[in-house]
Amino acid sequence: SGQLVDVRVHVRMPPGQEPPWSVCMISYVDLTEQQRAARAQAAAVDAAEAANRAKSDFLAMMSHEIRTPLNGVLGMAQAIAAEGRLPGRVREQVEVIRTSGEGLLAILNDILDLSRVEAGKLELEAIGFDLVELAAGAQRTFSPLADAKGVAVALEVGEGVAGIYRGDPTRVRQILHNLISNALKFTDEGRIAVSLSRA
Repeated sequence: SGQLVDVRVHVRMPPGQEPPWSVCMISYVDLTEQQRAARAQAAAVDAAEAANRAKSDFLAMMSHEIRTPLNGVLGMAQAIAAEGRLPGRVREQVEVIRTSGEGLLAILNDILDLSRVEAGKLELEAIGFDLVELAAGAQRTFSPLADAKGVAVALEVGEGVAGIYRGDPTRVRQILHNLISNALKFTDEGRIAVSLSRA
């Protein structure tokens, strides 16, 4: 019948009886449904793992594809900013394009990092970076969005904060962007302050 059956034989000697007298009991358990459920569970696990791999591959491919034109935009913004005869207002606008593009590039890096996290390949960097400049870049990135809402984004730098720090600037930038983005989302008036201070 194609069924998998577990057969168990139990031999019990009645009290006070000597061999050859004994009582033999036979029981069986039908394991067909258990086997079917186990195969279904294994197939579901394999399908979930395949879907995760496909998602990670897609995210990695898309982030790489978008990087190419974005790097072109950033390169042109830097080239325009290098012109010495730009009016002050135009220079500010080009700077916003540059910082916003760098912010978008950081988001793409985060997407790629997500695929690396799922693949277990994410490694934190330990390099030197300028914390104040990094925070200023985050401020510039969100300033146009804040201006559109009538909200100001201010950067406050405490005494002794300026300098080069060692760590992962991408992770720090990601944290700053998340904090400012959330603050901007729930702030309809007033100002958002990014404050850097030594503990």
